[in-house]
Amino acid sequence: MAKRTAAFLLILLCFSAAALAAQQLTLPQIRAYKKQITSLQKEINSLNRRLKKAKAKQLKADIKDKLQTDQAKINKIKNILYPRPKKVVKKPAFKPPAPVEVASQEIVPEEGIVSAETTGKRRLIGFNYDLGAQGGIFAGMPGFFASARAPLNIVVGPAVTSLRLSAGLTQTMDSSRRYVPVCCDLIFNFPPGWFSGVENYLGAGLNYSARTTGGTGIAGGELFYGVQSEGFGGVVFGELGFSILRTGFSPSASGLIVMVGFREPLGL
Repeated sequence: MAKRTAAFLLILLCFSAAALAAQQLTLPQIRAYKKQITSLQKEINSLNRRLKKAKAKQLKADIKDKLQTDQAKINKIKNILYPRPKKVVKKPAFKPPAPVEVASQEIVPEEGIVSAETTGKRRLIGFNYDLGAQGGIFAGMPGFFASARAPLNIVVGPAVTSLRLSAGLTQTMDSSRRYVPVCCDLIFNFPPGWFSGVENYLGAGLNYSARTTGGTGIAGGELFYGVQSEGFGGVVFGELGFSILRTGFSPSASGLIVMVGFREPLGL
C-alpha cells in the first residue's frame, strides 16, 4: 500500500510540474490573470442562474450577450496564459528576414478585454453535455470505459457540478478475473486558478460490478482528481485517484486510478 501511495504522489507531482512549466509569465502577472478568470467565472455562474429564471425574451438575449462577452474575456486571458506556438514562415533567401513579433505580456484590465470569436468555441467544463472514452488503470487493473456527462447547474463556491455515468471492462494482470463496472460520479468543476493553472475537477462516486468472473458484484467506490484542455477538436483529460471494486464473494480489487481520455461536447 505504501508503494501505491508513493506512486500516486509522484504522478500527481509530475502533473503539477507540467502545468506550471506551461506558463511563461511572471508570478505577479499569472496571479492577476487567474484572479480575472476566477471573477469572470463567478459572474458566468451567476448569469447562468439568472438565465434559467428569466422569462422576458429581451432579458434572456441580454444575459446571453453578457455570457458570450465574459466567455470571450476568459478565452483571451487563456490564450495569454497558455499561448500556442506560432508557425515560423520561411522567407526566400534574397529577402531580409521578417522581424519576430514578441507577444505583449502587459496585463490588460478586465474591462478592456474584448473578443468576438466566441462562435463554435468550447465552454468551460461543467456546462456541456458530452460523450467520451478513457483508458488506463482502474482499481489497480487495466481497463477501458465509455462515459457520458451532463451538467447539473448547481454551483458550490467556485465549482459547477456535473454528473458522469460510465461503464467499461477491467481485468487483473493475469486475466484470472474480469469486471464490468458501471460508475456514477458527482464531479465538481473548478475554473483555472483553483488547485492548478488549468481547468480541473474533483470527482467521487459509486460503482457496481454488473458482471464479474463467477457472478455479479456489489457496490464499490472511487475518488479522483482530473485536469483537461482543448485538443483534437474536443477535450483531452487525465485523471488520478483511487478506486475499489467488490464482488461480495471474493477479495476486493482496489488500487490507483490513472486514466487518460477524450470527450466530445454535444452542444445541447
